[in-house]
Amino acid sequence: MKIYFSCFLIFFVSSTTSLAEYGRNITEIVNRINIYSDNPTKENAIKALEILPNTTSESIGRLYSDNLINNLESKINNDDATAIELAIRLLNVADGAFAFDLYAILVDIIVRKPVLFLEQINKVKDDLLVKSLVLNMAELDVEGKSKCSVLLARKKAFESVTDEKLEQIREKSTAILDAEYKICTQQGV
Repeated sequence: MKIYFSCFLIFFVSSTTSLAEYGRNITEIVNRINIYSDNPTKENAIKALEILPNTTSESIGRLYSDNLINNLESKINNDDATAIELAIRLLNVADGAFAFDLYAILVDIIVRKPVLFLEQINKVKDDLLVKSLVLNMAELDVEGKSKCSVLLARKKAFESVTDEKLEQIREKSTAILDAEYKICTQQGV
């Protein structure tokens, strides 16, 4: 009985410590994102990146704000690599509408700046996130394009990238698009 209680006590103490630490991290993430939102500098983006998780984590609903989305969109439209990395990393903790808005901002650069896009998704540790970034169709909601034409345009954009450092992520992304394009043409979407 004493052994079981000791094991439980060790587990309980370590669990509550990690839960408390996670709570502090959420608060710190929210604080750093708010600072970036109010003053969207490269330095503030880097400070936020320092604490954001590299892989999908529990969503944090308190992050969304129009100001943050507008600042990220403005920076990303001006090809700010740090803002792109921040938006991608925010997807790891973004919920519903916030994630949708982030995807809508990010997919615009796939065809416009494929090298920049590939450089940033090359940093992503989560294969599922890479796939969702490459295949996201947020622009279909506003531009009325067909899914097949969007996939084909992205594939051509990726194929235009010749940087050897990006070869592996380019091939991976192109393979994802090829598989989806095959399905798309079979369905006639």
